[in-house]
Amino acid sequence: MLYISGQLNTICPHPQFISLYFYAIMLIMWGIIISVLIFSLLASYIGVVRHTFKQLKNRIQSTLQEISNQLKKQADLIPELDEAVKNSSQLSSDISSALSRSSAAIETALASPTDDHITAAITSIGEVLSGIRSVGESSPQLLSDADSQELIKQFEVTADKTALSRHLLIDLVAQYNKAIITAPSSIVAAIFNLKPEESFT
Repeated sequence: MLYISGQLNTICPHPQFISLYFYAIMLIMWGIIISVLIFSLLASYIGVVRHTFKQLKNRIQSTLQEISNQLKKQADLIPELDEAVKNSSQLSSDISSALSRSSAAIETALASPTDDHITAAITSIGEVLSGIRSVGESSPQLLSDADSQELIKQFEVTADKTALSRHLLIDLVAQYNKAIITAPSSIVAAIFNLKPEESFT
């Protein structure tokens, strides 16, 4: 018995050291597990935020494209509206002038879709519609034929769609820019070198 006890003491001279050794191993393992979990959560968060930025960016681009599409439709309608105005000799030349200004503003907005240019185009379109409505109220018999009425209706519909798209664009850009500068999403933006979009007001 003394021999066996001596052998055990030779193999495990300090049992408390073995306990500390296993305790240290367990701490290391738990540390690794916790580190992996934290890294996974961070990676997931970064992925989600980056995807959100990408979605907002895509929506901004698609909304800008929708505005361009509606402005192109209005640009195509202007020559026909102008012709209808010219055929009605009793109409004021103010409408024709407003159509010319609107055409120029739309072309500028299509070439450079900034906030100022898009706003100017929408404003000029509003002036055209205001002039047409004034004529309709004072002289309802003018521009009352079916073709003219259809042109006016199309122009109004595209104007409404342009205005709605612009309001949506303002909201999307505001969301995107706020996320860019607000922590913790701003950290993700910095990692991927994301920059704020031009503000629309």
